[in-house]
Amino acid sequence: MSRHSIEFRREDSEGVETSHKLPAKWVICGTCDGDGTTVFGWGRGDAAVHTQEDFDEDPDLMDDLMSGRLDKACPDCEKGRQLVVNEDLLKANNLELYKLWMKAEKDEREYQAMCRSERMNGA
Repeated sequence: MSRHSIEFRREDSEGVETSHKLPAKWVICGTCDGDGTTVFGWGRGDAAVHTQEDFDEDPDLMDDLMSGRLDKACPDCEKGRQLVVNEDLLKANNLELYKLWMKAEKDEREYQAMCRSERMNGA
């Protein structure tokens, strides 16, 4: 059995909440490539684009970017690593739970993307 697990809760059609665990493992974060930080703490898809005008207006910007002074904690991991479901250890009886967990994770990502979009548009 896996030493690590991901626990999640789900509510059935009768409103009864149950807790479930799926086997897990640590992997290197794909957002920060294991560094644990990103520029401004933004994910890859949100990274800033700088123009020559930006560097002309702020001569220290390049030094700040290259030195890591503008880095913040990665929004997607814990110190460069992520706990993910260990698909190699899934058993037949938790495949359905895995599908439910994946749907819940997808729904959460979509919700967070919508929230980011609303914030960017002044909501």
